[in-house]
Amino acid sequence: MTIGERIREIRKANGLSQEAFGKIFHVTRQAVSNWETGKNYPDMELIVEISKRFGVSLDDFIKEDDTFIRKTDEVRREVSKLRKVMRFLAVIVALLIVVGGASVAMLISASRPTDDADRVLTDADIYAYVDLKGSVHSRAITRTYRVGEYDGFSDGKKASIIDETKGGVEGDIPAVVLDRETAATIALQDMYHNDIPDVTVKKVTVEIYNLDLDKKASGEIGYTVDHGKVVINLTDLSGKIRGDQCAVCTFELRYAVGNEAYVTVTSINVFAHEPDAR
Repeated sequence: MTIGERIREIRKANGLSQEAFGKIFHVTRQAVSNWETGKNYPDMELIVEISKRFGVSLDDFIKEDDTFIRKTDEVRREVSKLRKVMRFLAVIVALLIVVGGASVAMLISASRPTDDADRVLTDADIYAYVDLKGSVHSRAITRTYRVGEYDGFSDGKKASIIDETKGGVEGDIPAVVLDRETAATIALQDMYHNDIPDVTVKKVTVEIYNLDLDKKASGEIGYTVDHGKVVINLTDLSGKIRGDQCAVCTFELRYAVGNEAYVTVTSINVFAHEPDAR
């Protein structure tokens, strides 16, 4: 017996017209007629109400209607699929929020000057400062590591360190003009900020980038050591930076203090001539 036939049986057993039966459950006579003829089904809430109102077991009410059971199962499966899709979409949305938030944070971080506390950082026991003409301990950004640790970094990690030393915005790192300044000095201090007098330099290299931060040239650069300070010969850059163009020069200094070997990375802006000079 179908649900519609069961409803007709219950209605007639209780002496109710389709209209009177519909009023009990706040539906039209036509809705009751459609149930009884099998054109459609009452929703599950109404089926529960009918079974309670007339004392009919819910199980007896629906178990013989194979079509209803099959459709109910189909709906249940579709709902289950929909829930899985919704959970998947929720995960995607959450990931997009996280990634988007991280991207925004990176953009914000990349568009502001480097904090003073983050300018001179070390993962070793040495601090490195860049002294320029007329400026002891300039605002150059330096990163210092033990050689073994630094050489173990991936190329991506090293590139990230170099990018940090280039600063977050224009003017974040110091600039020199080769017409006026011939040297940049890297001063090394211990953890108590005492100058280190004895330094053995292994090598100083430079990478030259144009304004688009595309690498233009790289190689070793001359230097001298003066009372533990490493003086980089900026005149070696002449001819590699032309006219009033500005280049970002990243220096990598490899040196030893006692039995420990270190690497310091830093960057400065370099002009061949005064920007307004011709």
